[in-house]
Amino acid sequence: MPAGAETPTTTELERYGIGADVAGGYACAWITAYVDGDAAARDEAVRVLATARQWPVLLEMRDEGGYVQVLWQVAREVAQGTVPPEWREGIGC
Repeated sequence: MPAGAETPTTTELERYGIGADVAGGYACAWITAYVDGDAAARDEAVRVLATARQWPVLLEMRDEGGYVQVLWQVAREVAQGTVPPEWREGIGC
Protein backbone atom coordinates (compact mmCIF):
# COMPACT_ATOMS: atom_id res chain seq x y z
CA MET A 1 0.00 0.00 0.00
CA PRO A 2 1.20 3.52 -0.64
CA ALA A 3 2.51 5.43 2.35
CA GLY A 4 -0.30 7.04 4.30
CA ALA A 5 -3.02 4.85 2.79
CA GLU A 6 -5.59 3.29 5.06
CA THR A 7 -5.97 -0.47 5.15
CA PRO A 8 -9.20 -1.43 3.35
CA THR A 9 -12.04 -2.54 5.61
CA THR A 10 -15.45 -4.00 4.93
CA THR A 11 -18.80 -4.68 6.55
CA GLU A 12 -19.81 -7.07 3.78
CA LEU A 13 -20.83 -10.63 4.60
CA GLU A 14 -20.76 -12.13 1.11
CA ARG A 15 -17.44 -13.15 -0.45
CA TYR A 16 -18.00 -11.05 -3.60
CA GLY A 17 -18.69 -7.92 -1.57
CA ILE A 18 -15.68 -8.53 0.64
CA GLY A 19 -13.48 -8.97 -2.43
CA ALA A 20 -14.83 -5.80 -4.03
CA ASP A 21 -14.28 -3.79 -0.85
CA VAL A 22 -10.75 -5.01 -0.25
CA ALA A 23 -9.51 -5.01 -3.86
CA GLY A 24 -11.28 -1.70 -4.47
CA GLY A 25 -9.73 -0.14 -1.38
CA TYR A 26 -6.30 -1.27 -2.49
CA ALA A 27 -6.85 0.02 -6.05
CA CYS A 28 -8.27 3.31 -4.75
CA ALA A 29 -5.16 3.87 -2.62
CA TRP A 30 -2.86 3.29 -5.58
CA ILE A 31 -4.89 5.43 -7.97
CA THR A 32 -4.94 8.21 -5.38
CA ALA A 33 -1.14 7.86 -5.13
CA TYR A 34 -0.98 8.18 -8.91
CA VAL A 35 -3.19 11.27 -8.96
CA ASP A 36 -1.60 13.03 -5.97
CA GLY A 37 1.96 11.74 -6.08
CA ASP A 38 5.27 12.69 -7.56
CA ALA A 39 6.86 10.89 -10.52
CA ALA A 40 8.15 8.03 -8.36
CA ALA A 41 4.73 7.49 -6.76
CA ARG A 42 3.08 7.55 -10.17
CA ASP A 43 5.54 4.98 -11.54
CA GLU A 44 4.98 2.70 -8.54
CA ALA A 45 1.20 3.03 -8.84
CA VAL A 46 1.34 2.11 -12.52
CA ARG A 47 3.55 -0.89 -11.72
CA VAL A 48 1.20 -2.14 -9.00
CA LEU A 49 -2.02 -1.52 -10.94
CA ALA A 50 -0.56 -3.35 -13.94
CA THR A 51 -0.70 -6.51 -11.80
CA ALA A 52 -4.46 -6.18 -11.14
CA ARG A 53 -5.23 -8.87 -13.72
CA GLN A 54 -3.33 -11.34 -11.53
CA TRP A 55 -4.89 -10.42 -8.17
CA PRO A 56 -6.33 -13.74 -6.93
CA VAL A 57 -9.47 -12.18 -5.45
CA LEU A 58 -10.33 -10.53 -8.77
CA LEU A 59 -9.68 -13.72 -10.72
CA GLU A 60 -12.07 -15.51 -8.38
CA MET A 61 -14.74 -12.82 -8.79
CA ARG A 62 -14.44 -12.17 -12.54
CA ASP A 63 -17.40 -14.29 -13.64
CA GLU A 64 -19.78 -13.12 -10.91
CA GLY A 65 -20.40 -9.52 -11.91
CA GLY A 66 -19.11 -6.45 -13.67
CA TYR A 67 -17.02 -4.99 -10.86
CA VAL A 68 -13.82 -6.75 -11.86
CA GLN A 69 -14.02 -5.60 -15.47
CA VAL A 70 -14.53 -2.00 -14.33
CA LEU A 71 -11.55 -2.15 -11.98
CA TRP A 72 -9.39 -3.72 -14.69
CA GLN A 73 -10.43 -1.03 -17.18
CA VAL A 74 -9.60 1.77 -14.76
CA ALA A 75 -6.22 0.14 -13.96
CA ARG A 76 -5.50 -0.20 -17.69
CA GLU A 77 -6.31 3.47 -18.32
CA VAL A 78 -4.10 4.60 -15.44
CA ALA A 79 -1.27 2.46 -16.84
CA GLN A 80 -1.74 4.33 -20.13
CA GLY A 81 -1.49 7.68 -18.34
CA THR A 82 -5.20 8.56 -18.21
CA VAL A 83 -7.33 8.64 -15.09
CA PRO A 84 -11.00 8.33 -16.06
CA PRO A 85 -13.11 11.05 -14.43
CA GLU A 86 -15.53 8.51 -12.95
CA TRP A 87 -12.88 6.23 -11.44
CA ARG A 88 -13.98 6.79 -7.84
CA GLU A 89 -17.58 5.88 -8.56
CA GLY A 90 -16.60 3.01 -10.82
CA ILE A 91 -14.63 1.15 -8.19
CA GLY A 92 -16.30 2.47 -5.07
CA CYS A 93 -13.73 4.84 -3.61
